[in-house]
Amino acid sequence: MTVESFTRLDPFAAEQAALEQQALVAGGGIRTLAQMGQALLDIANQAAVAKGVKLPARQMFYPAPIPADCEQVAALFSGWTPTPAPDGPVVCSTFRWMAGFSLIITRCAPKGAVQVKSTAPTPAGMMASAQLASDDAEVLLEVVSRLDEVGGDLSVTVAPPSGGMQTVELNVQLLPGSSF
Repeated sequence: MTVESFTRLDPFAAEQAALEQQALVAGGGIRTLAQMGQALLDIANQAAVAKGVKLPARQMFYPAPIPADCEQVAALFSGWTPTPAPDGPVVCSTFRWMAGFSLIITRCAPKGAVQVKSTAPTPAGMMASAQLASDDAEVLLEVVSRLDEVGGDLSVTVAPPSGGMQTVELNVQLLPGSSF
């Protein structure tokens, strides 16, 4: 008597393959963190043109954090996070993955916007700094409007000048296949 090998079909394999194919087709393919960072920079440049704002020439994607010590635009990623978080034992993968990104625009603070020695910032310098930050925030809000799908943690932070630099930061969670 011979024993033949027996394999059991995975009942979820066809459904999972269909979902993966749907994500690839709908989202233009599942992206890596680096590809998503580059796509975010591309969208930021398009948004800046639409808003009439000139972005700094130094642009990159990079693992977070990065020093804000020169004029730059950076798409910073912190990695993949399952969402929603499983609420107990998980038999099959039913959750989606999101990547945490910060898109920052760092610029030199306008003259008179920061205190130098015992001289207080000037009202004109402070308002010039506020206008620059406002313009950069509008670019980042335009970036959000161009994304198809984002996670729940979304914020735009406008910080005052520090050390001669000022940064506006967008924090957003992106799906690898359907945010762009």
